[in-house]
Amino acid sequence: MKARNAGRRRFIMTILVLLVAVGVVTGGRAVVPFTIPVIPVARATPASSDAAGKLVEKAVAFLEEARDASVTVTVVQFDPKSGREVGRMKSQVQVTAKPPVVRVLFLEPAALEGQLVILDGEKDRAYLYSPVTEEVVVQSVAMAARQLGLPAMPGTGAGSGAGGFGVEGLLGIVPKEGAGKPGELAYTARLVRYEKWRSAESAAVVDVFSTAFPLGKQRLWILQESGQVVQVETYDEQDRLMVRVVLDSFQKNLGLRAEQLLQLPKGARIVQ
Repeated sequence: MKARNAGRRRFIMTILVLLVAVGVVTGGRAVVPFTIPVIPVARATPASSDAAGKLVEKAVAFLEEARDASVTVTVVQFDPKSGREVGRMKSQVQVTAKPPVVRVLFLEPAALEGQLVILDGEKDRAYLYSPVTEEVVVQSVAMAARQLGLPAMPGTGAGSGAGGFGVEGLLGIVPKEGAGKPGELAYTARLVRYEKWRSAESAAVVDVFSTAFPLGKQRLWILQESGQVVQVETYDEQDRLMVRVVLDSFQKNLGLRAEQLLQLPKGARIVQ
């Protein structure tokens, strides 16, 4: 039961091209876990050819068009029992798909402000920077994921090769068991309602039950016109809200370069 609960609380989500699994390098060089979950976005299969399945397919297509992206991510954690907010974090995320690089700069809360995590998928390196000490700890992506309490990233580690942590891996697309095509995900999608989003654009609210999140469901807000995912909520098996992720100021294909994202802050020194 403990293992099951621990796995459930390891909020599996991900944002667009991101696997944003992040920790904080504190004064003593210890890595403190604070997880930006991964939004497992499901790839539509023939069994999901209804309106909801097509919306999810459109959302995946929107992400797959991205050569690079920038987005502000707000993650809110809730106590499933009381429904009370117990944690909030905001970060600026930038990504390039080829070569695969993810840069996460924490904005809130104050205790995390200025913390920086850079994931280099091509070289299998994770850089964890603390503005307090100006120190950078360098690890393999897999090791950083383990220390941060996260599942290993698909396609990373020795022998994965360049681009081994590409868009599909970062999206958390889980291969469908026995499927003929790689990257297929066994899932069902249900259209809940349509509602106005902040821009007054219509958003479809879709519940997704998938093999990537077997103990509950994810609720996606998908803009009808573009297919952009603007909000994701994760619920447990008792239909209690666990995490809400809001994606603001999303821009893609800006011409971001991997070398920009890999640049360390001025004065930073590598200690490991």
